[in-house]
Amino acid sequence: MYTHLPSLLIAAYFSCTLVIAIRSFHKQKTSNDFLNETGNLPTWVATLSFLAANCGALEIVGLSGIAARYGVQTFHFYWIGAIPAMIFVSFVVLPVYQRSGVRSVPEYLERRFGPEVRLLNASVLLGSTCLTAGISLYALAMTLHVFAGWTFTTCALVAAGVAMTNVLTGGLRGTMRTEILHFFVMFAGLLPLLYLSRHVAGQPAESWSTRTHLWRATPLLSAKVPVDLVGVVIGLGVVIGFSYWCTDFLLMQRALTARSTEAARRVPLYAGFGKLLFSFLVVMPILLVGHSLPSSGKGTLDQTAAMLMRSLYDPRFLWVGILALVASLMTGLGGNISAFSALWTQEIYRSALRPDRPEQHYIFVGRIASVLCVVLSLAGACATLYFESLSEFMLAIFSLTLAPFFAVVIMGVISRRASSAGAIAGALCGIVMGGITQLAYRSHWLHSGSELNANFHTAIVSFGTSLIACLVATRLIPAEQRLQPANSSGLAEIAVLPASKTLYALAVLLVVCCILFNILWS
Repeated sequence: MYTHLPSLLIAAYFSCTLVIAIRSFHKQKTSNDFLNETGNLPTWVATLSFLAANCGALEIVGLSGIAARYGVQTFHFYWIGAIPAMIFVSFVVLPVYQRSGVRSVPEYLERRFGPEVRLLNASVLLGSTCLTAGISLYALAMTLHVFAGWTFTTCALVAAGVAMTNVLTGGLRGTMRTEILHFFVMFAGLLPLLYLSRHVAGQPAESWSTRTHLWRATPLLSAKVPVDLVGVVIGLGVVIGFSYWCTDFLLMQRALTARSTEAARRVPLYAGFGKLLFSFLVVMPILLVGHSLPSSGKGTLDQTAAMLMRSLYDPRFLWVGILALVASLMTGLGGNISAFSALWTQEIYRSALRPDRPEQHYIFVGRIASVLCVVLSLAGACATLYFESLSEFMLAIFSLTLAPFFAVVIMGVISRRASSAGAIAGALCGIVMGGITQLAYRSHWLHSGSELNANFHTAIVSFGTSLIACLVATRLIPAEQRLQPANSSGLAEIAVLPASKTLYALAVLLVVCCILFNILWS
C-alpha cells in the first residue's frame, strides 16, 4: 500500500515548489527583483525566509549528527553561537548597512574600503557558496536514495534540476517563498519525532556520561576533550557565530528584503525565537534515544535524523519525516544557488566588468550563473566525503571564509584609520593562516579532542590573524599613501539608528531565555 507513497509525495512536493516559482515570475521587472528584492517584501516573509535559510541541511541533518556525537553540547550552536550574534545584527550591523545605503556585505566593504575589497570578498564567497550548495546536493541525493529507492545519479539530477528551475523561474522572490514552504514542512516533520522519542527514551550510553551537561567537565583549554571553553565561547560564540550571522551574504540578503528599517531590524529577533524552538526539535529527540544512535564513523552521523525517523515513524508519519528532510536540504541548495547568482551578477559582473548594461541583461547573466553554480557544486559534494559530518565541513568553510572578513568589517566599523590595503592584507592573511591551521590539525601536527574543537580553534586563529594583519598593514602605510574611499567613516560617524521599545523587549526576552536554558542544562 505504501510502496510508491514516498515517490508520489516527493513528486507532489517538487511540483508545489515549481508552482510558487512560476507565480513569482511575472513580478521580475529589474535585476533587483530577480536577484535581491531589497525593500520589497513584508516582514513575515523576510523573517520566515531568514529562519528557513539557516534551518536547512546544517540544522536537521548536520546538527542532529552533532547531537548524536556530542550530546547536549549541541545546544551551544543555538544559545551561544546564534542568539547573541542575532541581537548584535539587529542593533548594530543592520543599522550600519542601511545607513550606508548598501544591499549586501560586499557592497558595504566597497563603500568602506574600495572596489578591490568588494571584489575579493565576493570571489571568496562564490567559492564557499559552491561548497555549501554541494553539501546540500550530496545530502539530498543520499536522502532520496534511502527513502525513495532512486539511484544516486537520478536523485542528484532531479534535485539539482528542480532547485535550478525554481531559481531560474522565480528568482529570489520565488526562492524565499519556497523557503517558507520548506520551513513549515520541516516543522511538521520534526514535531512528531519529538513526541514519539519521549516514549522510547532510555538511559544514555556510557560514553555520554560527560556529555549530558553544557558546562560541567569542560576545561578551559585542552587537547584531550571533545570541546573546551575557549573553543566554545570564543571560537563558536564570538568568532564563528558573529561571523556567520553578521557577514553571511544569504542571511543579510534576506533581512534587507523587509520594507522598512524597523522591519529589517526585527527580522533577526523574530527569527531568534524560531531558533530556540528548533534547538529542542532537533536536539531533544537525539538526546532521548541517544543510546541507539551511531557515535563514530564517516557518514553515519549525517544519517542520524533519517535513521531515527525510520525507527520511530510508522507509515502514517514516515512521509512527513521524508518531506521534512527533503525540504531542509532543498532550502540549503536553492538558497545557495540564488546567493551565487546574486554574488556573481551584482558584486562582480555588474560592479567590475559590465556596469552599464540593461536590466534584462543582468537577469539573463544571473540565470546563467545559477546553472554554473549547480555544475560547480559537485566539487562541494565530493569534498564532503573527507569530513566526519556535514556540520564539521561547513564549520571549516565558515572558519576560512567568513571569520577573516568579519575581522575586516569590525576594523572598518570601529576605526577610521583602517585602509583598503590593510583590509586586503588582513583578509588574505586570515584565510592563509586559517588554512595552515586546519591542515595542521588534519595532519595531526596539532592535536585536538575532536574535529569540532579543531574548527573552533581554527576560526580563532583566522580571525585573530586577520585583525592583527589589518591593523599592522594600515599602520605601516604612510597616511598620505593610504587608499581611502569617499565613505571611510567609522562607527562614530555612521549614526546608529535608535531602537524602538519593541526591539529592546524582544532582545531582553531572548537573552533571558538563553540564560535560563544554560542554567537548567549546566
